[in-house]
Amino acid sequence: MNLRERVERALERGDRAAAWAALDGAAPADAGTATEGDARDHALLVLAVGAHDPSHEGLAERAAGLARTFAHDAEVAVAACAALNAIAARRPPDAPPREGGAEALALEVADAALVGDPPVELRAYLLVNRAQALRALGPERDAEAVAAYGAAIVLAPDRGAWHFELGVLHKWRGRWDDAALAFAEAKRHLGETRGVRWNEALVATARGRGADALEAWQALGLAATRPEDAAPDRLPQVPDLPPLRVRVPAKASGYGPPQDAEERRYEVVWVAPLTPGHGVVQSPTFDEAPIDYGDVVLWDGAPVAEEGVGLAGEPPRRVPVFPLLEILRRGDERRYRFVAQLAEGDLAAMMDALPGGCRAFAHGAPSEGLAYGKLVVPAGPDLKDVRARLEAVLAARRTLRFAIPGLYEATADAKRAGLEHQAWRGIERRAGVRGADA
Repeated sequence: MNLRERVERALERGDRAAAWAALDGAAPADAGTATEGDARDHALLVLAVGAHDPSHEGLAERAAGLARTFAHDAEVAVAACAALNAIAARRPPDAPPREGGAEALALEVADAALVGDPPVELRAYLLVNRAQALRALGPERDAEAVAAYGAAIVLAPDRGAWHFELGVLHKWRGRWDDAALAFAEAKRHLGETRGVRWNEALVATARGRGADALEAWQALGLAATRPEDAAPDRLPQVPDLPPLRVRVPAKASGYGPPQDAEERRYEVVWVAPLTPGHGVVQSPTFDEAPIDYGDVVLWDGAPVAEEGVGLAGEPPRRVPVFPLLEILRRGDERRYRFVAQLAEGDLAAMMDALPGGCRAFAHGAPSEGLAYGKLVVPAGPDLKDVRARLEAVLAARRTLRFAIPGLYEATADAKRAGLEHQAWRGIERRAGVRGADA
């Protein structure tokens, strides 16, 4: 059995370690002395295995090095780009763009190979790999990415996967009409695959095309329903879907205890799904995030993380986390940040006294009894009534220390709002927390 056969057999078994062992055991003594023959074949095998195993240590440098070694070989360049883009694809699609990385190397390799005027088929593959790299480099490179996808598709118009990838780019940038056209082309070439149908459902939902979304979800075998006389933008629903977790890029709000000084991070919320792609946010955000309790949002179907959740005293269970795509409708709830020193039963007593539909969410405590959170008030109740009821609870429960400046700002009581800001700082000082000015 020759080297290629051993590598292919290992990949068929899913044994990537065996594939790498076979390659490393048969490495040419000096791959830089030839651009054809054994060294070239070995390089192509390394890059093919790398595309299957993008987490392999040192792969990015190895792929870029092989592309430089065979600098005038467009086929090696295509294989190197595929391996490098596979590495880049391991980053979640909602991750912020970064400088450098495998995607930057893939762009460099593709651009260098395109200068050499390769054959049409290889040129098309280089262009689509260039597009993939540009997509990973962020919105600032979108125009170039779209142009590269377009140029590749002109050379190979029947490649449905490339139309699909163009649709993915438009989806992540919120260009829903463009995404619809790209996925329609993908379906024309690929047929009604699950991936195409799922994205059709998401795009139809984002565009408010209720009948189209219904058709797509039903084609996936889901029991989606929608009234026959519904307005065109009335979206379908799928019953009995369990709650799920959606994450959104967020920054520290400046409220609460000191936090890691990361430039960008995420906050995760619970969502009540109406379909597998859209639903209503059921927990508030506390950081600076674009969504909050009550908003109707759209998310992508592929999870980007897992997290452990569970009730107190129980081992956490692992649940998938999905990335936010779009805000479909803002909730009409009013949301106000608070800080409190709570004793057992304080939060429940407060909720019992407030009008129906009001909810308070605590976001955890850096020290015993201290909690940051949000009070959510639906559209109906009068805020002055909410304020009066809350004040009655605070007067009755002397141990409860509570500050909620935003509620007083919303009722145009500037003097009391100022006192609430002072109370916020005082609560934090008593708890030994150096929080930000509320």
